[in-house]
Parts: sequence; structure tokens; C-alpha cells
Amino acid sequence: MNRSIHQYRPKGDPGALPYSPQRDLANIYTPMLKEVFYGLDEKNWAPYMREWFEKEGVDEEMVGKAVQVFVEAHRLFIRDRKVTCPADAFEQAGINHLPPAVRVALFERMGQVLMGGFFIALRDTTMQGQQSAVATDLVEMIAAGRAVANRLSGHEYRDVDATLERDRAEAEETKRVLEQAHSLLEDRTREAYQAASELDAYKGRFAKLEGLLAYLAVIKQSNWLVRGWRCLYFAWRLYRKLHV
Repeated sequence: MNRSIHQYRPKGDPGALPYSPQRDLANIYTPMLKEVFYGLDEKNWAPYMREWFEKEGVDEEMVGKAVQVFVEAHRLFIRDRKVTCPADAFEQAGINHLPPAVRVALFERMGQVLMGGFFIALRDTTMQGQQSAVATDLVEMIAAGRAVANRLSGHEYRDVDATLERDRAEAEETKRVLEQAHSLLEDRTREAYQAASELDAYKGRFAKLEGLLAYLAVIKQSNWLVRGWRCLYFAWRLYRKLHV
């Protein structure tokens, strides 16, 4: 297997420094594998997986063996330079001795975690009402998936217009963005209306207090006896205005 070194610039910023996405994959791969192994624990088996394992005669010990093989394969292709590809590492680790159901479950679980991670990352990096940074790639992916689905449907080949599929996917993505933008606009309009209502309420309370503040200025100009009486009267009026 040859080394594959790619340098990319962040989309939307052609002047940015290039970076290698391999580093990102290397950093997130280990925590991703922890989630894979967590899902393979017997207590976390999905009902369909448990039923499938029972039909295939698979028990927890077999799954544990598969995890050992999986870890050993990783050790080999990380540290053994004679290993030229992951397939060789898995073969040396003993994957061919595992039941097919266990092998499928292992890589199915890995696919679940990878897809889930992509889902979260896509949501986290896409602002509401805007297209994602990988919108173009997703359109191509959707178009390719539909083409394969059409070819497999009915077990016969059907020619698919790739351009039409891309246009359709782009239209769906644009519709999604417009719907989110419309929803966002409604939220902001509702927040603005609520803020205006609160401002009106504050203005009303201030108008009630404005007259009392003027009365308070008059109190300052009185002697101490009149000032005491007027302070009591002021406190009574303030209480009435704020609680009635």
C-alpha cells in the first residue's frame, strides 16, 4: 500500500494554509474505536443483533475473540512494516478463523460509529439556514447512491442520467436550506416581538416611576419634618404603583 498524502485548503478560503486531513482521521480514530468496542459489549447488543447471534450460534466469547483479532490487526499494520495493507494485517491476526456473522457485526458496528460521527460533525459545522461545507460532495454522493440503487433494483442494469441525479440532489439541498432559513427568520421575528413587548413593559414601569422621581426632587427641598412625612407618602405611592 502506497502512502497517500493529500493537502487541502479549507473550503471558502482559498488563501488559507493547506492542511492534511489524515491527521484529523488519525486523532479521532482511537476514540471512535472505543465506541465500537463499547457497542460490542454483550450488554449493549441491539435486539436484532442478539437474535441474529442466537441463530448463528454466536456467543460473547466469540465476539471477544473478534475484538482481540481486530486489535492485533491494528498493532500489526501500525508497527510491522512488512504488512503492506490492512487486509494482510487482518489475515495474519486470524480474521479468517472467525464466524462470518461476527466479522460482519464487527465492521457493521464500525460503520455505525463512523456514520454517527459524520452526522454529528455535519450538524455541528453547518450553520442553520446555510449549506454545509461538504454540500457539493454530498450531492455527488447522493447521486452516486441513487445510480447504484437503480442498477441493483430488479437485478437489471438501468442507465441513469448522473447529471439529472445531481440536479435533483442540489434542488433538495437548496430546498432544505430555504426551509431552515425560513424557520430561522420566524424564530428571530418571534424573539424580536417578545423583546419589543418586554421593552414596552419596561417603558410603562418607568412612566409610573417618573412622576415619583419628580416628587422625590421636591422632598429634597423641604425641612426635615415635611421631608419625613413626604418620604412616607412617597413610599406608599411607590408601593401602590408597583403592586396595583
